[in-house]
Amino acid sequence: MKTCNTCNESKSLSEFHTFSDNRTGKVKYRAKCKSCLNEYARKQLAEKRKNPEFRKFDRDRTRYWREDNPDRFRLTRLKASAKEKGLDFAIVYEYYLSHKGACDICGDDSLKRALAVDHCHASGKFRGLLCSTCNTGLGHFKDSPVLLAEAIAYLAR
Repeated sequence: MKTCNTCNESKSLSEFHTFSDNRTGKVKYRAKCKSCLNEYARKQLAEKRKNPEFRKFDRDRTRYWREDNPDRFRLTRLKASAKEKGLDFAIVYEYYLSHKGACDICGDDSLKRALAVDHCHASGKFRGLLCSTCNTGLGHFKDSPVLLAEAIAYLAR
């Protein structure tokens, strides 16, 4: 048992992060428990985000990471999108690999473009992966095959 120096509660050692003391080589426990340390970090980050210089630095750092890791960024976005829609990411990832990361409509496989996880709004069933342009286009036609057929007939005139 150890007492947190912030909340003054006695907690088991598993509630504290560990670190190695460089001088002795021993593993030690932090003075703050994990929950207090997380709360402290959240407050510090919120305070930093009020600073315009930090916000610019953070935006630039994120942009550089996305440019250096386009495949990881794309998969991170897919995972978040699947979770948001209540879909199993394993199914979405398998589909992504089998279609080589290309849009189901236009076939664009550029890593610079994010893919949207398309699903039926009525049933919630996963339909496929679309680039943002194709996904927005379907949305404007309200996912209606009738409206899309009328648009095709219009373009054919």
